[in-house]
Amino acid sequence: MSPPRYKMSLMLLKTTILQVLLGIGLLVFPLCVAVGTVMFRFKYAGNVVFVMFMLTSTHSTIEFICILFMVKQYRIYVFKKINSVKTKLFGRQGDYRNRLSSISEILNHRNRVRTSSLSSKHRLTFDA
Repeated sequence: MSPPRYKMSLMLLKTTILQVLLGIGLLVFPLCVAVGTVMFRFKYAGNVVFVMFMLTSTHSTIEFICILFMVKQYRIYVFKKINSVKTKLFGRQGDYRNRLSSISEILNHRNRVRTSSLSSKHRLTFDA
């Protein structure tokens, strides 16, 4: 097996082990707690069962996030996308002040008051 293929196989094995552990933690444990509270006639068993089933419903999302951040190529892609969104929103680091000042200049220009005379009366109009 070539070294890059071995590294990829090892990374996928670690991801699979983590997914199995998350599956046990987020599916089996809450189910055992819910059954235990019902069997021992705990006073608030209904609320505990509700919370445990809510916890079990998060396992698919958490496994998806686990895959995204455990596989290197996916993690690199996610961070590139996050950085591109940050760049589009704020520009380069420290550039957001320049963007805010240019936005304020645009707003001032658009809302500039100009006067026009119509039969010697001054009337205010706003640019659209």
